Amino acid sequence: KPIVIDGHGATITGCDPLRFDGWIEAGSPGLYKSTNFISELEEFTDDAKLMRVFFRINGVIQYMGRTSKGLKPRFRAPSSLQPGEWTYVEKEKAFYLKVAGKLADAKVEAPYRRNGVTIRASKVALSHVVIRNMIVSRVLNDGYSVHGTTSDLLFQNIAAYECGDDGISPHETCEIAIDGLWSVGNSTGMGNANLSITKASNVWLEGNRAYQLMTAHAPLTELRNSVIIASAGSQPVFLSNSQGARLIMDNVQISSPTGQKMVVVSNAAVECSRLTVVGPDWDIAGKVRVTRSALGGGKVACSEGG
Repeated sequence: KPIVIDGHGATITGCDPLRFDGWIEAGSPGLYKSTNFISELEEFTDDAKLMRVFFRINGVIQYMGRTSKGLKPRFRAPSSLQPGEWTYVEKEKAFYLKVAGKLADAKVEAPYRRNGVTIRASKVALSHVVIRNMIVSRVLNDGYSVHGTTSDLLFQNIAAYECGDDGISPHETCEIAIDGLWSVGNSTGMGNANLSITKASNVWLEGNRAYQLMTAHAPLTELRNSVIIASAGSQPVFLSNSQGARLIMDNVQISSPTGQKMVVVSNAAVECSRLTVVGPDWDIAGKVRVTRSALGGGKVACSEGG
């Protein structure tokens, strides 16, 4: 008799209209400055916030080319901003935002909330829970953030889009099952870490800005009956900082522009069957076994130990 949390298709958003308190005009038309904004965001440290922060201006999300697990170009000078852009000045601890006209008239939103769904079972394990039929969008960190120890935790028919970090991310010794996930436009579509165990099927990862599927440390990930579509500038699959990570894929379609990579680092193992891959190269320093599959459009290269 699991506890069932049913969203009935509802959308949880991490964004609210910009709070104008603390924003002041900064010397040129449409340029505004705030030293309070970063303290209003829910995260552990200012550095974590800066990795993830974005604004939604007139319905368009503006990342300024930055993403938490990918590219982080230098913040630009405030004087170079065009309407709809923003920056951060470290020595002032200040955000700058450029709009056309008055800030009060602009439609600006900011990700004041950290996660859409948070599970933190640090002292007592969480078990026998179903979370289903829920959409999470535009939070500062993860759409679904799972920490501590869990078992018999099922995510069913869920979605995450345009989140500052991962669409879904289990950590520590969490065991989760996923049946139906749509994760699009986040920094990473699925980010599995530590000693977590994830068994997922019917997953669609597309257009996430850094990685579609990423693992770190020693998780076990099983992905079945799923689709991974990487856009330019992102990697489809990345096994990072491995201490024994394992990835099993069965009946998965993976595509990307030429030149993107499937990266398997040392001390990681990947086992694939019924895999269809078009576009990316394979960069293998760990162990990979592929059977009954079709690989097209990319090179396969083993580095030392691969």
